Amino acid sequence: MELHEALSKSKLFAGLSQAELDRVVKLCTGREYQPQTMVFDEGGAAKEVYLLEQGRVALEMKVPSISSAAHRRATVDIASEGDVFGWSALVEPYTYTLSAICLEKVKAIALDAAGLRDLLEQNERIGYQVSKGLVRVVSSRLTSALHLLIGERAWPG
Repeated sequence: MELHEALSKSKLFAGLSQAELDRVVKLCTGREYQPQTMVFDEGGAAKEVYLLEQGRVALEMKVPSISSAAHRRATVDIASEGDVFGWSALVEPYTYTLSAICLEKVKAIALDAAGLRDLLEQNERIGYQVSKGLVRVVSSRLTSALHLLIGERAWPG
């Protein structure tokens, strides 16, 4: 898929004009990852936002163990083609809130978060449109997490 098309179809950049997308494209780098590769780790400095072109990525959270100092990972959501992940790179304190682990071979677009934040501050229209998109992404992730939580806590019956 062509870069402009992939960006325009994403929740984060929907609503941007071709000229505005041209400015975003300058911040993009294509990436490929093998299965079981960790793209980023929870708690790490968030320097890039990702748009998934191909494959699936598990978004996981460290869950502390009650009986020991160890922790386990719980899958909060699974990103698939067209999804944005790593959005924490756009929100202070710019720290990843989840880990991203490839479930299969992945092709992604990595966006330089500092450059994107600068662009959003310099151009009010782009900033507004991307902010609306960011809310869509976060809302979608929250809805998925709530469904997961409700499914685990639901009373049998």
